Amino acid sequence: MDEEKKAFYVNARTISTRRNLYKLSITFMVCYAAYAGVLSLQSSMNVEEGLGTTSVMVTFITSSISAVFFVPYMVDFMGSKNTIIFGEFAMLVYIAANFYPSWYTLMPAAIFYGLTESAPWAGTSVYVTILGERRWQKKQRQASPTDKSKESYSYGFYTLFNAFVIGGDLIGSGIQAAVLNAFNNVKNPTSTTSNSSLYISSSFAYATTPSGDIKLSSLSECGAKDCPSKYAYNGTDEDLDKYNPNPVGVYVLISLFVAMSITSMAVQFFTLPNLPSNYGKQLLHENNEDTIEMKETNLMEPEMKTSKLFKAQKQLKAIFLHIVSPKHLLMMPFLFYYGVYYGFLVADFTRAYISCTAGVEKVGITVAVLAISGAIASALGTKIIPAIGRRGFIILTGSLNLAVYILSLTWQPTPDNIWITYLIASMHGVTDVMFLSLQQGLIALYFEDRLGIAFGVKNGISNLGIALATGWSTALCVYTKIYVQIGLLGISLICLALLDLKFLRSRK
Repeated sequence: MDEEKKAFYVNARTISTRRNLYKLSITFMVCYAAYAGVLSLQSSMNVEEGLGTTSVMVTFITSSISAVFFVPYMVDFMGSKNTIIFGEFAMLVYIAANFYPSWYTLMPAAIFYGLTESAPWAGTSVYVTILGERRWQKKQRQASPTDKSKESYSYGFYTLFNAFVIGGDLIGSGIQAAVLNAFNNVKNPTSTTSNSSLYISSSFAYATTPSGDIKLSSLSECGAKDCPSKYAYNGTDEDLDKYNPNPVGVYVLISLFVAMSITSMAVQFFTLPNLPSNYGKQLLHENNEDTIEMKETNLMEPEMKTSKLFKAQKQLKAIFLHIVSPKHLLMMPFLFYYGVYYGFLVADFTRAYISCTAGVEKVGITVAVLAISGAIASALGTKIIPAIGRRGFIILTGSLNLAVYILSLTWQPTPDNIWITYLIASMHGVTDVMFLSLQQGLIALYFEDRLGIAFGVKNGISNLGIALATGWSTALCVYTKIYVQIGLLGISLICLALLDLKFLRSRK
């Protein structure tokens, strides 16, 4: 056993798993709140020429590569704690670039952040997994050992951590809404529109003509019928004004987010313990088509065992074997689909269903509804999953996702049904956190012998989906994307069913 890992287990009684879980969850929540607050605005405040969604696409294209070939090395050689902090630093650089968003500032920041975008997610996944296993081992040593499995403890810790992540969405969107709405009535020095205004009624904003008539025709091009290619590249200032928040409010908002990120990273650095996360120091070999086992061997010279090049070669081989393993090939469609779905929420839902109909200042309020519903669903997940089982949870999640797609296709925004926007947001929040908990739990179950690699590759596959969703964001109409996503959802659920059958057969 690795000496660092062995020492951790020997001194386990001095480490509080729950206390460290809460410290990690709270600090990551604050840092993620800052990033989420900026990310949800990219398709709106930087809609011109597709700058915002293009930066997101560049981030996740870069991340999809680094998640496979770079992040697993970070987790193994830097440790999960340092991996988390380094990834958060790159996140901070991307947030700060929004002080002056342009092709010359946002794109380099997107590339740099993309190199480590998966790092905090892979690092926290491994960190939480170890804490969950440690909690299970402590329970086993008690006078009355628990009959709950390690899997149930991992799911419970994931669910709690994800509740804090969703809470980060809530905090970020709340700050975003408060700041942007506070500066909403301040004169925008960059605005060139003098013959149009906004009509506010029941939290609904509409562009008006000089005579004061509401442009109801613009509402017919929101929601599922939103086609951003019509205005992102050739739109007038009047077309773009409802997507652009006041710049003074933006400066204040970004300053707050930068301060939040720096504070959370400092707390993590000084208070979180280093946990062993290197599952790949031993030599790797294939035991069968699905298993990569860690074993020691005396066939190699000692100096060769410790060679960084040798370790890198074995790590690269392990990554390749994981990617092409039958279980992972069946898992890939689901991971890719989740990325597409998340990209849709970030790039299309916030613009087509919120900014287009209610104004960019309302993005934070609606995203807060999404976050609250997700947090509640995450908290209830610890009760739902044991009750209905893995298969039932997959069916429930897929059915809810399909229902929200159907509602999104059939609903047309009007002043009388604004409440449906919040209903759709709450359904998205529940679906998103259910997908997130599901994929983390399945990976911990199916690939427990290679967690660092599996979580890194998972992020790479999901990031490809996000890159696709943000890449076509300004090119396709929303209804087209929804139909494609329904097809991807069906394919991913079929593959998960086959994966579950394969897993059950391997356990017999």
